[in-house]
Amino acid sequence: MSTIEQLFERIPDLPAMPKVMQDLVRTMEDDSADLSDLADSVKHDPTLSARVLRMANSAYYGATRKIGAIEEAVTRIGLNALRTLVIASGMTNTFKAVPGVKLQPFWRHALLSAALARSIARRARIDVEFSYTAALMHRIGDLLLHLAHPAEAQALAAEMVDASPAERCEAERERFGADHCAAGAELARLWQFPVAIQNALGAYAYPVSKQASPFAAVVAISSVCAQSLMEGMSGDAIADAVPTEWLDKLAFDAEQLSAILEDGPAMLAEAQSFI
Repeated sequence: MSTIEQLFERIPDLPAMPKVMQDLVRTMEDDSADLSDLADSVKHDPTLSARVLRMANSAYYGATRKIGAIEEAVTRIGLNALRTLVIASGMTNTFKAVPGVKLQPFWRHALLSAALARSIARRARIDVEFSYTAALMHRIGDLLLHLAHPAEAQALAAEMVDASPAERCEAERERFGADHCAAGAELARLWQFPVAIQNALGAYAYPVSKQASPFAAVVAISSVCAQSLMEGMSGDAIADAVPTEWLDKLAFDAEQLSAILEDGPAMLAEAQSFI
């Protein structure tokens, strides 16, 4: 049995992915999905239904009249927006309690990372939806480590507060035999997310490595920027601190990143409102 299999063996009550989320994940590489079938799935989740309606009635979609029917709301926002909303809602509700982890700041960081990844991907002209989802999930392996090794993972997290993701991975492998990147990638595989997302989760701590795709670089950049925004740093200072080689992987520069970070406070507010 591999070390990653041993890790998952220690989590007997591994959270199951909600059915509506399963349905949407299966469409990530197929845009021909039937929206009416997906609308029926959404209707069975009151919280998700409310979020879909709120999105469809927002100014962003130029709503001139209020929509009250899920079918119409799903048609208005479209498949891509529905997927990201469902996956974000499913992720934040699937892990109800994790020993030693304060879930509200955890998801605030994840959602802010995802919002930043969406903007970076759009500018870099790579798949926006894959980037958003990978950034949303990039630290899901942390939760798995805490579920498998509650006391040890909590102690390690306290020791590694200021460590980089790569430094954390090295310490986790020494302590647990597997790191949060590998754990997150394995969960994405088990939940049948596209291989591109699995790769991003597995490689984001090493964004300029040969095995890392551009999605991994997007996740690495968005994660460090999200953390810095939450700590109150200015956009210019954050952009200047991001390693140039990470930006080079996307043919990006600090000036472009700084422009995106101007919307950071609004993105942070959006992330907070979702939790």
